[in-house]
Amino acid sequence: MIFIIICIFLFQQLQNDRVLADIVDVSADLELIRVYYNMPGLSALAFKNGSIVAQGASGYRRLGNPTPLLVTDRINLGSCSKWMTATLAGRLVD
Repeated sequence: MIFIIICIFLFQQLQNDRVLADIVDVSADLELIRVYYNMPGLSALAFKNGSIVAQGASGYRRLGNPTPLLVTDRINLGSCSKWMTATLAGRLVD
């Protein structure tokens, strides 16, 4: 029984490594955008067919703080749903 659990765990790790290898790092592109628009930090994630295809982070967590922004950092999206919904509705109308 323990052997089966270990085999399942190893199989899942192999799948996770394969999936992570397919994810494109767009941090260098985000750095150019961040500097151009004078932002302290910028993070992005792109999905295709329910899977992550690209991700990246650039800059700092806070203005004046040298701690770098990472792709694993949590970002508050509070109060963004109104304009996101309006944008999606506008695109559907067009």
